[in-house]
Amino acid sequence: MSESSFPKTVNFALQGGGSHGAFTWGVMDRLLEDGRLKIEGVSGTSAGAINGALLVHGYAKGGPTVARETLNAFWERLGSMTPGMPHRTLIGRAIDSLKISTSPGTITGDILKRMFSLQRPHEHYVNPLRGLLEDILDIEAMRAYEPIKFFAAATSVEQGRIRIFSRDEITVDALLASGCLPYVFPAVEIAGKPYWDGAFVGNPALFPLIEQCESRDIIIIQITPFARPGTPRNPADIFSRMNEITFNAPFMSDLKAIALAKGLIESENLKNGIAARFRDLKVHIIAADDEMRSYGAASKFKSDIVFLRELKELGRRTAAIWLQKNISVIGIRSTVDFTIGVF
Repeated sequence: MSESSFPKTVNFALQGGGSHGAFTWGVMDRLLEDGRLKIEGVSGTSAGAINGALLVHGYAKGGPTVARETLNAFWERLGSMTPGMPHRTLIGRAIDSLKISTSPGTITGDILKRMFSLQRPHEHYVNPLRGLLEDILDIEAMRAYEPIKFFAAATSVEQGRIRIFSRDEITVDALLASGCLPYVFPAVEIAGKPYWDGAFVGNPALFPLIEQCESRDIIIIQITPFARPGTPRNPADIFSRMNEITFNAPFMSDLKAIALAKGLIESENLKNGIAARFRDLKVHIIAADDEMRSYGAASKFKSDIVFLRELKELGRRTAAIWLQKNISVIGIRSTVDFTIGVF
């Protein structure tokens, strides 16, 4: 493909996953550095919503270079809130991963955290991310920046449905709602309505990109692996796998719905206005399942700077490999095999 055919316009769907969102930081850093992709829309959930907001803020303030700087500023500052640790070897990382997911302290801490979340005085609680987001993001500039459509997903506590906050509705509260795990944080109220983490109903939400964007290419940055061999035996591993299955379920449903729609269109059994949007849809996934499987669910709360930078570098390496293999077919075909790939 000639250089004159770039940039290619795409949409991004960013999964949530706590501190594992630093993987997405690395992926986006490498893609923005490459410069061959133009962004039309971004849909994010939880950490994905925050990464998406940082991205849009950066573009509103000066383009891809500023977007990289904004992502870097957020994650570096988040990491500075936790004391750093010496660089770990591969063996050290393996031992650390084992300890963080299976130690009695982690299991006990998780139980206490859930109990505390039910008993603490919610009205006095301040999410530590609030000040960081308020300091970094220019919400008004983001909302006024029309070239990129932005969608953040949250879960309506009362209705049990997805709530999509579009770019002109984005506030710091909306971003905090998108990442509000109910056993960690009190529900976020917006216009008198309570919201929880959007991963329960859309992680990430794909349909806003399908319905409201012209580009037919969606690049999903996946942090939570679909598959994990074996049966978990101890409480921490069971909780970790439950977490993966629960937060991937809406995403899997969206992919299956897309596959079904495309199949109906190809068999000429679906011929309405929606068909045109699905017919040429091209889906791509950037993921590092083997590496991400080595981290348990508890590490999603691990935010020391060494760990975050480690995930960033993994994201950069993964994106570089993905670009080398797939950049030439963007706009031409999906790189997700809907028949055998994720099903």
